[in-house]
Amino acid sequence: MDYQNLIEKAKKLEALFPKVFDLFEQEIQQLKNDQHLDSASSLSAACEKINQDGRLLNIGIVGRVKAGKSSLLNALFFDGQNILPKAATPMTAALTTLTYGEKFSASVEFFTAEDLRQITHNASIYAGELSRIKEKKFQEISARPATSSSPDIERLTTIIDKQALQEIQTRMPEVCASHDQYERMQKSGLTPADLQYAGAIEPENREALSVQLLDYVGANGKYMPYTKVVHISMPLDALKDICVIDTPGMNDPVQSREARTVDLLKTCDVVFIVSPAGQFLNENDLEVIGRITAKEGVQELVLIASQIDTQLYGSEKRPLLNQTLDNIKASLAKRASATLSNLKRSYPEIGTVFDSIIRAPAEHLMHCSGVAQGISCRLETPSSWDANELKTWENLTEDYGDYFSRHNPQLTQNSLASLANIDNIHQKIAAVRDKKDGIMAQKMQSLITQKEQVITRFIEELLQKIRQRITLINSTDLGALAKQSNALVKQRNVLDKRINLIYENCVNHYYNEVSAKLNIEADKLFQQTSQSVEDQRTTETISITRDKAGAFSWVARKLWDGGKETTSKTQTLINTAAAEESLRKFIRMSNEKLKTAANEQHSGLEKEISKNITPKIDEILEGECDVMMIADVILSVVNQIPKEKLTLNINFPDGLRAKGTLKGDPADDYIDEADNFITNIRTIIDNDIEHYFSRVKNTIPPTISSSFVEELDNKINQIANQVENSTQTIDRLQRFTVQLQEVQP
Repeated sequence: MDYQNLIEKAKKLEALFPKVFDLFEQEIQQLKNDQHLDSASSLSAACEKINQDGRLLNIGIVGRVKAGKSSLLNALFFDGQNILPKAATPMTAALTTLTYGEKFSASVEFFTAEDLRQITHNASIYAGELSRIKEKKFQEISARPATSSSPDIERLTTIIDKQALQEIQTRMPEVCASHDQYERMQKSGLTPADLQYAGAIEPENREALSVQLLDYVGANGKYMPYTKVVHISMPLDALKDICVIDTPGMNDPVQSREARTVDLLKTCDVVFIVSPAGQFLNENDLEVIGRITAKEGVQELVLIASQIDTQLYGSEKRPLLNQTLDNIKASLAKRASATLSNLKRSYPEIGTVFDSIIRAPAEHLMHCSGVAQGISCRLETPSSWDANELKTWENLTEDYGDYFSRHNPQLTQNSLASLANIDNIHQKIAAVRDKKDGIMAQKMQSLITQKEQVITRFIEELLQKIRQRITLINSTDLGALAKQSNALVKQRNVLDKRINLIYENCVNHYYNEVSAKLNIEADKLFQQTSQSVEDQRTTETISITRDKAGAFSWVARKLWDGGKETTSKTQTLINTAAAEESLRKFIRMSNEKLKTAANEQHSGLEKEISKNITPKIDEILEGECDVMMIADVILSVVNQIPKEKLTLNINFPDGLRAKGTLKGDPADDYIDEADNFITNIRTIIDNDIEHYFSRVKNTIPPTISSSFVEELDNKINQIANQVENSTQTIDRLQRFTVQLQEVQP
């Protein structure tokens, strides 16, 4: 069954119900609640959501600055032309999304007022901290024993400036990035007011788009210092049903953009981790890929060894081009497995994200060469080649003349294609698309099967109730019903006392249980998250070289760069992307588990009331009323008890959002804030449980007997009316039965 048939079946059911509402409305509503029968509109929305989730294939591009991300995208979608500008530094690397559109266009998001405040604040921290480091180093030197010769103040100042800069860049990379961004803003001469009418680009073609984008993301772009995110749309068939997310490099000076980058990567079905083949998976790469966290569904991770053309020479060279490529990839695969294994040991909080690459690196490793793709697409027009392409062609023809020659265009094109590898990367994307389509089809089928079973059970139980009602009408006379009504009136006072007493005991038991169960569940959750944050804490040992005190050491430094000593220092490290995901997962889990526990307790209350009150009513009425009728009325009354929702009001603090891998003091500060947040979470959970409990007490009615007596009296009168018009009633119910059976053949 497809989802349209399921929705059509739900619509037919909804159209049938009003025909018998005067006879059977209470029973229908009761069954809808019990079976959790969805409306046709909610079913349609659920199916449409799966379709929408499955329609767009999200492709993430991750890599350090100058890793070749833009070259890869230009090769994949623009025949190797430099349409997307290349970032010169981390500051010029905006978060970029690339999607299909009916025309060429781009919209730019600039930094918000809060972003600018954060950049300015961090820049002031940079200035103060750099000054403090310099002062400390001057004091250390001043405290050393004097020498016979006067110190070279200018040279000393240069050395201290250099050492201070190295120290602050190592200890506080995000603050340094903010300082750099702030300096660029100041030099631009722009103010936020100048951005009011900028940011919308509607070029005639992709070449014009490339030129206009330089204003926003080019190294010397007019608006580059204020550019946060760029959304590009193009009428290219290759982009249909695709969203490419090109992420900025590490040490993003703007926390909100870093956080959005991490969030967007969670939605990606395939993530290309781009790293230059010549410096494959170095420390900077590991910083960047720390943003990748696990997601549900499809998540294919692919290592892209970019700029492969630069590695075809030297020790890697073999007689045949394909042998050289195979040799390079084998070496890179071995490095990938070792590097990611070490990463997992150092940062266990990353979980199983990279396990598939560690187990079979060759299956997840691909190479590419954007410059080879560019040459291939313009092989007949070498005058259009840039300097890099000209040099690459010179090297290829010199070292691999048997594969690259103007006299054999077909062989040359095949050889360039093997270097560029773009067709294989497109095939990988297509394979992920097929895999995602399969998973979404399974998800849709699972939903259809589940909802079809609900409809089937609903119809079966409704048919059973109709048969019971017809039997009741045929077996009951008006005199018996009048007797039941009289018994109800006669025993009203007894019913009030007995039923309310049982109900009160059930409710009090529920109050005790719900409070205890929710607090027990909260204790478990709190213990788990405290441990999960502690698991994020890792350390590394670093070496620090500094000048030794004393005249001999000073002479040694002057003569042979000696007079220094190296000490070791252990510092804390934390992958904040993984830490944030761990904390957010805890919040989601807390909401789900506590909500489930609250719902279970409410369902338990309903069952307890029904189980204890039904036989007591039958006993009080001395068997005068039909037991099934009593049970139905009790269920109806119990279902009218309001259900309060337990929702945790936990706001995630900005200070704990992803900001790359932190080391030293910033890492310790992050962990301290996380510990404080967890402590606050426990207080918030306790308060939310208390507020929920108060709402429950205010909404649960203090007594139930009046509602029961009224409902039962109405039920007796309804049955009496149906018995009085038995022929017509049974005929309508039988026709309704036939119509229900037609909905569920």
